[in-house]
Amino acid sequence: MMKKTFSGSFILAAIVTVCVIVVAGYGLFLAGSPTQERMRRMDAQRLNDLQSITYAMDQYYALKSQLPATLDELQGQREVYVSSIRDPETQAPYEYRKAGTVAYELCATFATTGDQQQFSDGSRPVYPNGGSFWQHGVGRTCYAVDVHLQTPTPTPVKPMPLPSPIVD
Repeated sequence: MMKKTFSGSFILAAIVTVCVIVVAGYGLFLAGSPTQERMRRMDAQRLNDLQSITYAMDQYYALKSQLPATLDELQGQREVYVSSIRDPETQAPYEYRKAGTVAYELCATFATTGDQQQFSDGSRPVYPNGGSFWQHGVGRTCYAVDVHLQTPTPTPVKPMPLPSPIVD
């Protein structure tokens, strides 16, 4: 019977291969699967869209002194910018309901839990003013929002000095 012997380079290569597999597996465990990362990114886009809609609502109300009847009406205004009124994955419009003269409700369906979101680069979603208002669970989440009534403060205009005449 012939006894197999392994060379030192073969053993080293096997150890390195096992280490690479373990490190890659641990990296995937920390970052989550590509599917999980995609779901987190979609939820981050949903939050961005909802925040954009709330800012647009503030602008719309400042211009018209009322809330729009629909999100389509909001997006149709030239003076108001809104990034998107549709879910990035399903393309269904976000849910919008007026709840008073300055109050409304926005709803979206999320795939991940918002308070635990972390992207593969280690960053987390940014919530306005560092608050927890935009946190969410998995599934349909609605946010009750009030228009931020902003009274613009006029900025005094300083006259530009006239250029001095050129004398020859």
